[in-house]
Amino acid sequence: MKIAIFARSVHHEDVGLIHKLLKVLDALNIEAVFYKPFLDRIGAGLPTGFKVFADQSEIDDSFSFIFSIGGDGTLLDTLGFAAPNNIPIMGINTGRLGFLSTISPHQVELAIDCLVNHDYKLEERSLVELISTGLQINDYNYALNEISIQKSNPTTMLTINVSVDGEYLNSYWGDGIMIATPTGSTAYSLSCGGPIMAPNSKSLIITPIAPHNLTVRPIVVPDSSRISLSVEGRDTSFIIGLDSRTHVVSTDSTCEVRRAGKTARIVRLPGNHFFTTIRRKLAWGLDLRN
Repeated sequence: MKIAIFARSVHHEDVGLIHKLLKVLDALNIEAVFYKPFLDRIGAGLPTGFKVFADQSEIDDSFSFIFSIGGDGTLLDTLGFAAPNNIPIMGINTGRLGFLSTISPHQVELAIDCLVNHDYKLEERSLVELISTGLQINDYNYALNEISIQKSNPTTMLTINVSVDGEYLNSYWGDGIMIATPTGSTAYSLSCGGPIMAPNSKSLIITPIAPHNLTVRPIVVPDSSRISLSVEGRDTSFIIGLDSRTHVVSTDSTCEVRRAGKTARIVRLPGNHFFTTIRRKLAWGLDLRN
């Protein structure tokens, strides 16, 4: 078995996790290949001679898994390496919330044992794809959480005209809008008043960002929909966000968002259900009066 290890940075107190992970992998004769910028940052004190990768072209279907060490943002970055070759991602959470990276550091040995014994579930998470006349993305035009349109000038507002399958929906006046997946329903969309959706829901959420019309609310549409967006405003540009990646685009551009033809594959351990995660992470049922 060969796995890739991706991380952006690790806190000093988490370096021991890397040593523990390597010890477990070595005992099982599993080959580890490190993301080079990460290894360069923490290489001191680690054994030498590891193979490395630096870009997506060095990841192929010979890898069984990619381990994402960090928070949910790190897992989103991992997706650019994993999705093109349909490689499953195991998220080890050293961040805060951990809706995507659900495996705690103390579960590392258990998690690897589950992988070796095929005792895990692969969740197929929908991706959204961006097609834009004003933006050329050669490598990766997908998002797992959401695709957003936001103003580039903090002192002005945008008017965003939205159509679904060719039928006009609304013109949103405010800071922006996002098209979120069920996975993204617990991310940016949630903070803007969007609903929580189970990951296997076949839907997309159109969520306005700080709309000036207070009667405007998020709306859920089938994930077979093709959502067209055009932007008006005093500024000549706006920002398109694909998860954590942003691009500046001119206002004469048009955009279409639709469900992608590929998915993200996320490893989930036995007993680690989505409902359990949201109860724990959002403190549902917690009563401080007791």
